[in-house]
Amino acid sequence: MSLIENSTLKVIKNQFLFKLKTNYLFMFSLVLCQIAGILLSIFSGSGTTSGDFKVTSYSLNYVIAFSIISIFTFSFLFGTSKYKSLDFSFVSNRFSSNVSNIFILLFYSVIAGITTTLCGSLLRFIVYCISGGEFIKYDNFFMEPSYLLLNLLSITLISIFISSIGYFFGSLEQIHKMLIGIFPLLAIVLLISSNNDNPYRKFFIDVFSFFFSEHSIPVYSLKLLIASAMLFLVSTLITARLEVRK
Repeated sequence: MSLIENSTLKVIKNQFLFKLKTNYLFMFSLVLCQIAGILLSIFSGSGTTSGDFKVTSYSLNYVIAFSIISIFTFSFLFGTSKYKSLDFSFVSNRFSSNVSNIFILLFYSVIAGITTTLCGSLLRFIVYCISGGEFIKYDNFFMEPSYLLLNLLSITLISIFISSIGYFFGSLEQIHKMLIGIFPLLAIVLLISSNNDNPYRKFFIDVFSFFFSEHSIPVYSLKLLIASAMLFLVSTLITARLEVRK
């Protein structure tokens, strides 16, 4: 039994390292997306006028949005049958394949959390250099370590959650390509529906509020981690009976 377990762990480790090397361009695309987000944040800062003064505020929302889109796209592609062909270089099964994929997505989610948090500091530095520091309101301008860690935790958890959703939809593609379009299309139709009494629309809004309206950090973290684990588990079960090409 121990030999089998060691063999499986070795296969998972080898798959993880192999996929890490072959998907290094994702890191490059993530950084490019975040740079684009910083530039958009700088050039689209919201401003208010008070007398002879104009107050401009900058947000990290573009960087976060672009990072989430990048994470979702990568995790979706990683769950599709095309990227499953990476496993053909190994004597493996669906379990080892999915576990190595999940570890890759967790790794990239942590990286996305770190780089996105650092982008907040970089944005502040750029604004400081542009303005010369003369006209900056310094309230909350310098971030405390605890605030940085909280940002890092929050963004990492959201990235893990988004990656689990993307991987889930990618796994659906292996069953039938039409499935990957049905659920998003249904969600969009329900969300833009003008009928506020629509129970399905209300359900989607309630689900969103359940996760992102939570004020308790431990509860918020637990919700996202449990939901992510369930989506990864469902994705693994979906592909469990699909044969790995030999």
